[in-house]
Amino acid sequence: MMSGLVLIIILFGLTVFLGFSLWGITSLRQGLIDPSGAVFRILLPACLFLFLLASFRFKPENRAVVALCLIASVASLYLAEGYLEFMRAQELEKRTDLDRRSKIEVIADLRKQGVNAYPVMRAKTLLLSGTDSKLKSVLGDDGFLPLASLPKRRVVSCNEGGSWLTYDSDRHGFNNPDSIWDGASPSLVLLGDSFAHGSCVNPDQNIVGRLGQSFGPTLNLGVSGFGPLSMLAALTEYAKPLRPPIVLWLFFEGNDLTEDMAFERQSPLLSSYLEKPDFSQRLILRHDEITSRLTAYLDQRLTEAMARFDNPNEALLNFLQLFHLRERFGLGILSLGLADTTDLSDQANYFGQVLQQARQKVEGWGGRLILVYLPESARFFAGEQNGELRRRIHSSVLDTAAKLNLSVIDVTEAFKQDDNPARFFAYPGSHYNETGYGKAAEAISSFLSKQAAKEGAQ
Repeated sequence: MMSGLVLIIILFGLTVFLGFSLWGITSLRQGLIDPSGAVFRILLPACLFLFLLASFRFKPENRAVVALCLIASVASLYLAEGYLEFMRAQELEKRTDLDRRSKIEVIADLRKQGVNAYPVMRAKTLLLSGTDSKLKSVLGDDGFLPLASLPKRRVVSCNEGGSWLTYDSDRHGFNNPDSIWDGASPSLVLLGDSFAHGSCVNPDQNIVGRLGQSFGPTLNLGVSGFGPLSMLAALTEYAKPLRPPIVLWLFFEGNDLTEDMAFERQSPLLSSYLEKPDFSQRLILRHDEITSRLTAYLDQRLTEAMARFDNPNEALLNFLQLFHLRERFGLGILSLGLADTTDLSDQANYFGQVLQQARQKVEGWGGRLILVYLPESARFFAGEQNGELRRRIHSSVLDTAAKLNLSVIDVTEAFKQDDNPARFFAYPGSHYNETGYGKAAEAISSFLSKQAAKEGAQ
């Protein structure tokens, strides 16, 4: 019995180390890791694989020692993961406003108080794979696809720092005061994902809130989970009718190319915003229809819709994947060279087409499109902070902007200038905290002010 268990443990170890070696070789060939990482990614797991293979010739008692070492190593990793999670929990315990409620509990409590509360939504949440493997809207066969949350509702978003972000959505479902739509055209419009949306800080502390203090009316069209096609859709549906003088395209290196756009390209409707330059759902005129249809769906399928936004098993999956340990050592997806697509060049080229379409739309009304490059947390924590895949994303995006003659605000450089850029994040793998959003807004504000001064001097 014991001998069989030992063999199973060693076979498991063989499988793991062989997998790591083959993955390392594949990543090296694809250019997703640099040659300097070959020792850690290929040679080390290959040596461990050969050692375990040789252990089959050991005496039974020695094989048992090898199996125990494997068990101890795995246990140590999960103990370290547990410790990091415990330390994060201890940091949160220091807060006097710590809110332990789940999102559904927050929603329920608000509704008891008579507040019409709903979870934050996005186009991605409303897309499901059909029989033809294409993504289709859950709201009906006509393909109707809202982009943001329910209009004019109390939206419950996220909690990374100890307290829940809740806000009242505007008439189109975005994170703005509704009055932004009543006055003159905004001076700035921001497009982006959760970092533009402002997860998980109060609206006056996010990038839009801070820029508004210096540049006047600033419209937030960012939505958590947006990829480049959803951003192009928001530009078409909501920015184009307003014709703002400046549009900021906030690109997040952590998932815009490797996850979100790969997902969005499976949606014929979202793809239409690129493939058909005049395509529009006329969403800015359909906020009443958005309210009625999205409310009807959420009131019937609230738990199901929330599970597609916030995986109820996320904490367990993160633990099993050693999320905090990997992030602490800079071994997230981009550092490791992992991505949902094996052809980054194809994704980068496609992104170039999206960005070109966006530039043409903005310049068509006499506006200016500016690319803002946002870094992820793994750049600023220990271990392999850059990673070849991240470097390729950074260079390809900046090269694309240069080819399109777009100005770039690289927030990465602003963060690097700080003595401790890790302080801009709530924890490894998180969004920016209030300080991080402030630093990003400062970099953007500085660039815009210099550009304005330069143009004024001409």
